[in-house]
This record gives sequence, C-alpha cells and structure tokens, in this order.
Amino acid sequence: MKLPKWYENYMLLIGVAGGMIPWIQFFEIMVNKSSKDVSLSSYILVLIVVFSWLVYGVVKKDKIIIVANAISVLGAAVCLISILYWK
Repeated sequence: MKLPKWYENYMLLIGVAGGMIPWIQFFEIMVNKSSKDVSLSSYILVLIVVFSWLVYGVVKKDKIIIVANAISVLGAAVCLISILYWK
C-alpha cells in the first residue's frame, strides 16, 4: 500500500523526534555528571530493540525506519557509555 507523501514526511519527523530521546538523557547525564538515577538495564534493552529495528529497516530498505533507528542506536550507545562512565 502506498502512503501519501505528507504522511511519510510526518513519520520521518516523528521517527527523528523519537530517536532524540536517548540523546536528551545523554545530555542530562553530561550536565549533571552523574547517571545514578538512570537505569542501565533499560538502556541495554533500548539498544537491543532499536538495533533490531535498524536491521529490519535495512533488510526492508525502508528509509524512515533506517533514519529513525540509526539516530536511536547512536543515542542509546552514547547514553549507555555515559551511564557506565558516570556511575
């Protein structure tokens, strides 16, 4: 089924906005120089989930899924590293 172009653009915007969530947590950790209130296990799970979606998007050749989840994978990885560093 072919979706309208405006809806595809909307979903790309929503995907990018959702992909920024781990980055927001990362910046919060950097500002506070602490990750004591951040769940390590939740970010491990987030990284597994968004990486799985990224692989799915690549296999399906779906630009929206690839872009949104590439941003999320990078953000989750950086956030996970900062959690481990600042614990």
